[in-house]
Amino acid sequence: MLRRFLEQLAVRLSAIYLVAKELTLRITSANPPQDGFVAANTQIYQRVFKIPQPTNDVDLLFRMLHTHLENFKSEHPIIAVSLETQPTKPPKQQFGLFETTLRNPHQLSETLARLTALLGADRVGTPVLEETHRPDAFHLEPFCWQQPGRTTSMSSRYSSDATERVPPISINPTSRVALRRFRPAVSASVFLSENVPADVRSANVRGKVAEQRGPYLASGNWWDETAWARAEWDLQLENGNLIRCHQTDGTWKIDGIYD
Repeated sequence: MLRRFLEQLAVRLSAIYLVAKELTLRITSANPPQDGFVAANTQIYQRVFKIPQPTNDVDLLFRMLHTHLENFKSEHPIIAVSLETQPTKPPKQQFGLFETTLRNPHQLSETLARLTALLGADRVGTPVLEETHRPDAFHLEPFCWQQPGRTTSMSSRYSSDATERVPPISINPTSRVALRRFRPAVSASVFLSENVPADVRSANVRGKVAEQRGPYLASGNWWDETAWARAEWDLQLENGNLIRCHQTDGTWKIDGIYD
């Protein structure tokens, strides 16, 4: 039935020299009567499909719908189905000599649809840094086909990345170093001397502390249940390793090693 809908829409769009850029699928189901009412309540399920490259190819459009409906379940009988399309002019784009594009944008769309059906919509998307000082804080946003303009966000300017901090001890202050991070951070045992780290023991790094810088205190979200606070240290061990570690709620973890 959906294929017949798509064939009719494709014929109508082609007749006026347009293509489909978006599909809207609506499925209406009848809920059983409640509270003694004879008339059944209706429930509408709606899904919008963004077409990566506008087209009237029925096979491509049908695969988008079919991939999504493979994991669709309705607890009540379906009484109506509708399919709506948003038309647009055929895309015309001339790339530069050294510019490239996706070989098959629709294949990527199908892959994303399958991943969404397998993992859930909240686990597939583009990671976006949050506007916070908390390290590695991010959330997922739906995948966008149009590349937005590059802007410098507050989180990037005030991030705790090692390239924005003057490295300690015997490093030239004018040089830049990178932090090779452990993901996830490695648990460690840190022995203190006068409230200053004196010895570090972990599965990846161990040794006595020769020099230290810190603590660098950071906190946030104190107004709700997601409150956090941490104290970061830059440590140089006797074996020459430069590490970053942090303490939170009495627990020590090593974030990474400076290269």
